[in-house]
Amino acid sequence: QDLSAQREPRMASTGWRAADGALGWLSRLTRRWAEFSDRRPYASSLLAAGAVPPAADITCQTLTLKEGEKRDWQRTASLTLWGTWHYGIPQKAWYLSLDKLLGPRAAGSKMFLDVWVWTPIFLIPSFYLATGLMQGRSAEATWKQLQAEFFEAAFGSGLFWSPIVLMNFYVVPPHSRILFIVCFSFIHKTWLSWLSNREHLARRRATS
Repeated sequence: QDLSAQREPRMASTGWRAADGALGWLSRLTRRWAEFSDRRPYASSLLAAGAVPPAADITCQTLTLKEGEKRDWQRTASLTLWGTWHYGIPQKAWYLSLDKLLGPRAAGSKMFLDVWVWTPIFLIPSFYLATGLMQGRSAEATWKQLQAEFFEAAFGSGLFWSPIVLMNFYVVPPHSRILFIVCFSFIHKTWLSWLSNREHLARRRATS
């Protein structure tokens, strides 16, 4: 019993030291990321954005493809290229512009402009046009699909992003906003990938 009683404080002390070390490592990593983001805002955004789009589309295809159906890697590549470009360049520039125009506060105004103005005017059209053309669809077919699915894509995106973007502008420092958004973008892009490819997949099944 005496030996057991001696071991317990030592184990607890070891556990606290491990936790403290992990927190210290995380703190240093966060500080270095912040410093890198301040020095290279677009490079850091491109790095943060690059991993989520392929993971989102692969997840979507895993959930929707039937046994024996092949993955559409061209579809995955198109979403990866668009997502990395969109969140790495124009979305970062948009966030920086909002900070310059409205200052460090005004989280509600920034959320409204980002979710209910920027998203339907730029994000949704650029997503459909870029991914559709990169997948080999005609410009006419891509435009018609955008018109047919625009309201569902824009309104659904608005409902999903409003509370997240409000929190992003209210709590998250500017250097980590794209990283924060990208974390939730996995869910949104999985849904958007399904929405924009459901009819194409149905036609492919009908002709196979």
